[in-house]
Amino acid sequence: MIAFFCVYAVLAADSGLEMVARHKAKCLLAASEAYVICPANRDGKNPSTLGDLVKPPFGGTSFLLNKEKDLHDPWGMLFLQAFEVDDKGFVWHRIWTEREVNGTVKRIGYPPKGKR
Repeated sequence: MIAFFCVYAVLAADSGLEMVARHKAKCLLAASEAYVICPANRDGKNPSTLGDLVKPPFGGTSFLLNKEKDLHDPWGMLFLQAFEVDDKGFVWHRIWTEREVNGTVKRIGYPPKGKR
């Protein structure tokens, strides 16, 4: 009975960390949108790296409250980003993290279509 509880507790904690990772990816997407519409970003370009959200190349303060810490998932890995263009020409910013679970890569957040 104790072993079952321990396994359940680990699974529940892991599930909670995945929810945190998904939420952080969503927050990074929101910060990226703010970056694009920022008046100082005269060209309206997307961040070339997620680090641009911390130190914008056009100057100003970080778009992230916890700066570099917000660029990491709950397991300490940096979030990944990619840009994807749909068939109508709309550019989608994708942000996600990856981790291995039982030999399978699990993508959490908003990965590109080819990586879902």
